[in-house]
Amino acid sequence: MDLRSLVKDGGSPFIGNVVTRNGEFAVRGGFGLVRQYSTTLNGGNVNRVAQDSSFGLGPSIGTFALRTPFGADQVLSVHTVTAFTGDFRTNDQQGGWHAGARAQLIVGLALHVHDLHSGRHFEFVLHDQQAETSQLDTVLPHAATRFDEDHSRWFIPTALPKWATFSTMLGRALILIDGCGVWTYRPVDAPFGPDRKLDSMERAQLGPNYGETCALSPLEIGPGVFLGTGQGDEISYFTAAQFGLPTAMCVMDDRVVYAAGSTLLFSDPNRPDNIMSPNVQFLPTQEEITLLAPVRGMLFVATTTQCWVYTPNTGEALVAKGQLVNISNTMGCLSQRGAVLAESGVFFADRSGIYVYGGGANLAPLSVEIDRLWTDTQSLQLPWTDYYTASGITALADPQPLSRVDVAQQSADFRLAWDDVRKALYCVLDDVALVWTDGFGWSVWTFFSHAGAGAAVQARANLAKPSLVPVRNNVYMVAGPYTLDYTSPLILEECTNSSCGLYLLGRGGALDASADASIEDERQPMGGWVKASQIAPGVGPAMFLGRPIRLPDGYECPAGVIDGESFWLPVSISRGPTGTFNTSYELTFMFDNTRWQPVFTTGVSTEIDFVLPSERLGSADGYAQGAPNPGSSEVQCYLAGFANRAGNQIRIFWDGTLGAWTTKPVMNLGLLGPDLVILLPFRYIGTDSSFSIFEPIAATTAVVSGWFAADVYYWQEGNYPTERTALEARRQPVDWAVKTANLELKGNEFKVRGVFVTAMHLGSASTKVVAGWPFGPLNSATSSDYRDYAGQALDFTQTPPGNSQQTNIQQQQRMMPTSISGNTVPQTVVGNNIARWGDSADATKGNLLIGDAAVDTLATSDGTQGTRASVMLHGTLNAESEGVRVGKVELAVRNVGLRRRWYNR
Repeated sequence: MDLRSLVKDGGSPFIGNVVTRNGEFAVRGGFGLVRQYSTTLNGGNVNRVAQDSSFGLGPSIGTFALRTPFGADQVLSVHTVTAFTGDFRTNDQQGGWHAGARAQLIVGLALHVHDLHSGRHFEFVLHDQQAETSQLDTVLPHAATRFDEDHSRWFIPTALPKWATFSTMLGRALILIDGCGVWTYRPVDAPFGPDRKLDSMERAQLGPNYGETCALSPLEIGPGVFLGTGQGDEISYFTAAQFGLPTAMCVMDDRVVYAAGSTLLFSDPNRPDNIMSPNVQFLPTQEEITLLAPVRGMLFVATTTQCWVYTPNTGEALVAKGQLVNISNTMGCLSQRGAVLAESGVFFADRSGIYVYGGGANLAPLSVEIDRLWTDTQSLQLPWTDYYTASGITALADPQPLSRVDVAQQSADFRLAWDDVRKALYCVLDDVALVWTDGFGWSVWTFFSHAGAGAAVQARANLAKPSLVPVRNNVYMVAGPYTLDYTSPLILEECTNSSCGLYLLGRGGALDASADASIEDERQPMGGWVKASQIAPGVGPAMFLGRPIRLPDGYECPAGVIDGESFWLPVSISRGPTGTFNTSYELTFMFDNTRWQPVFTTGVSTEIDFVLPSERLGSADGYAQGAPNPGSSEVQCYLAGFANRAGNQIRIFWDGTLGAWTTKPVMNLGLLGPDLVILLPFRYIGTDSSFSIFEPIAATTAVVSGWFAADVYYWQEGNYPTERTALEARRQPVDWAVKTANLELKGNEFKVRGVFVTAMHLGSASTKVVAGWPFGPLNSATSSDYRDYAGQALDFTQTPPGNSQQTNIQQQQRMMPTSISGNTVPQTVVGNNIARWGDSADATKGNLLIGDAAVDTLATSDGTQGTRASVMLHGTLNAESEGVRVGKVELAVRNVGLRRRWYNR
């Protein structure tokens, strides 16, 4: 860490974006995208004049890795969410089923669950349940709601929470949220995440009730099992009103310990919702408790400026009234997220540094060698920023990278995480992370890059407000939000939608924020139901053309595999509150054939290769697939009244008199619905920002037998920005640097001429993410005395010497293999045709890129002279496939005289 400030003597080295491996160091891998996700609540149409126009997820206020009882690892993340909870446009005055829809603009909370084994992701929005239980181990499959009532009301916090912390008990996660109480998450492994929007319309709902109580519910404090015999030995318990809102929480042995202000409350064994009134311990402080942690049979307690160790009574129902020992009146934990429990004890962030408590009566400082970070303003110096800025072109109109970081100012915002596999502690801020590794010490990880197009130094910061979550052998990151603009006033009012990302260290190769949008983009764009046609509101059936459902690449329909990006278009029918469904239905609608193309049964057919849900298979003959009867039984594409593969109209006719099934000729629809009846496959062929499948015109009709017509609703997607298929535009290089402390030679003046580096590398990619950035994977710079970053510039080919314009710095390859015959030195470039084995013209001989990663001793000839010197190795990994691993660094040093004589005048 470069902490010398103006004092140039001594100091410590700076180590940035590298990890240690067996005495060597390698540039860390990139954090590659696992999924980009948004809230399921985004929908409807909100008048931005009257309402806030910002929607979507806020940053994560707490992350946690949970091992579930069924053996899966899940990453839990709590987000704030701003959304309109309904699916219907609020300015639609036509009436109809949606006229009774209940929705509102909320600023709520959502728990996002990422199941790492199944790859699934689902969202649970916090509700005040209508049906709750005071017992944690009681499972309610569904909340007790009636069909004509909304789901349980949304939980709306009185103030925007800043943090969430986690504990586990009985296979569940206990989640304490700032100002919002304790919530319990019972792990689930759902096939997909349910849509949490309000879908009710008068007396019907677009979808079933969901059992939120089964998965996520607020913890309700109530009476326990030790009630006494009625002979004067009754035991009183805390009520919810007495319990209040905890400020800290942990699990110690089989009890949950809560902190309410400066008071400790101990639950009954394995009963986090039951707290005996006598089981209370008061602390002699006026400060709020910020940290509780069990350490070797004792309870470590901290406020922002004080620390205690509490030893509870053992073997008794009452564990309060134990031994309380004060161990510090100057140090404490600054925030609930600024601490993490590890095998060796509890690490926590104080205003003077990072400390660890491992038992006994003392706190061990962990950050002594970098203590200046907490005492000097902006003392964390990033040497590569100074070097690149001094050596290149900087346009002040561009975002500028950080050169100094004020750690002390941000110490209350630390997000600590412990990596038990790597024995590493991550102290994460918004732009950097201080990383401590057992046996190695401190280093810095940055989450931005200096690389700019055309050699201009500028900041790329595409990992916003990160939180690191180690999970066994992996390190995950939750980052965001990223805000995208929607400007489609014909469909939705102008607004924004914010999403977040789950990333994995190493998944990005050598790049941060690398992505494959075709499989990793799970954002749900803004959208809402629009009425295409109607009859008298609420008196008849309705048909629904739903939101397109993304299909996996290579999905196989009955006629074969679908090429390209493909979707299901779900079609549903509702009988209505009193309607009956008889023997037929028909639906005609227009679609945007410039962006969407139906999938047909054959290469020449006009029939759509539809799929039926299992409950509709018996009535499949009603569509007469293979022998369509226009106007009677068909699923075909039309243009200007004639069946045509290039058309923009879909006609669906179902005849219930064909085929055979139990309820023939009636389709077995439920009373409420809507019920899914058919899935239509489409390819997305659009290239602009629009994603809606339906033409916003009125040429849509539907008829259900027994009724003259039916209401028709179609899902109108808001503009999905072009980043939908270009998340890779957020890719950013990984900069790294290892800079020595000032080197001295017994007070003498010396000369450094040459740096010799033994390194394993993967070459330099022929195609870079940031084109024109002149710094390759491995470079060196040497400076003397007080000229920290003003060493001899490298690789100049134009005169006059010393010209420092970046345009004259050539892209010389700093890593070369040894010479081969003819004194030819081939350039090792990823993607070239030199190191290949086989014959590209003969497939039987193979065409494989061969050769291990090159191990070279690289030498530079730049030199410097003075009484002190420092060397910086640095580089930029600018493609997924690049990589550097350094094993040894040597300097050529020659003593040239005694220390210079200095005179004060």
